[in-house]
Amino acid sequence: MVFTPFRLRELELKNRWIMLAMHTGFATGNALTERDYAFYEERAKGGAAAVTVLLAVNEAGALKGMYDAETVEKESLRTLAERVHAHDCRLIVQLFHCGRNESAKNHGEKPLLAPSAVARLFSGQSRRK
Repeated sequence: MVFTPFRLRELELKNRWIMLAMHTGFATGNALTERDYAFYEERAKGGAAAVTVLLAVNEAGALKGMYDAETVEKESLRTLAERVHAHDCRLIVQLFHCGRNESAKNHGEKPLLAPSAVARLFSGQSRRK
């Protein structure tokens, strides 16, 4: 069943194996690098029907080492798409915001944004007012 083709409206996948989004921590600027391309391309070569890249909605919502949708170079995303498409693999972009899961030490004086002032269970940290 996993290796049978699947269609979701206009999206046709060669199988049902989709790599979910993960924070690689590879970002060092605003353009994807060869390290990023190689990471996702290896999954495409390995048979994944789709790979998911994680982009923060903006810089304030990014974890350390994460690209954000506002500043990432669009051409580098096109290159990534071309590299995975060469292996009959689709590229999915998942938008992300770290909310209260980011630490104040990584964001300095920028406010931590969250839907409420309820403290995070792991750190006791909540959004700044």
